[in-house]
Amino acid sequence: MKEHLTRAQEQLLKLINDRRLAPLIGSTMAEIAIELGDAKLEAAHWKQAMQFLRAEIKTLASVLMHERGQRRLVVTERELRALPVDLELHVEVPEPGVRVYELRPKAPAEPEPGRILQ
Repeated sequence: MKEHLTRAQEQLLKLINDRRLAPLIGSTMAEIAIELGDAKLEAAHWKQAMQFLRAEIKTLASVLMHERGQRRLVVTERELRALPVDLELHVEVPEPGVRVYELRPKAPAEPEPGRILQ
């Protein structure tokens, strides 16, 4: 099998088999495994968050269409551009299963820490 290895593969094998570097390689591999596990957990978290967001959008669209007596909802670019930029949407959940959506004036942006106000 050794005759089929590339020069880079041979050098990698030498590095892996070097007993002086074994502790370093082992700890590096452990760090990589931990980082990989953390990344998988974070990906699962964001996947679940996006699924919840999709379901919320579908619910809102369904309620709006039902109230309007429509079977189709179309939002145009013109309508999106007409949204007031000085307002932002706030969502409150006063009790399970109830959401209150309210457009409120945007709060002024907080200055960055250490920045002097003029």
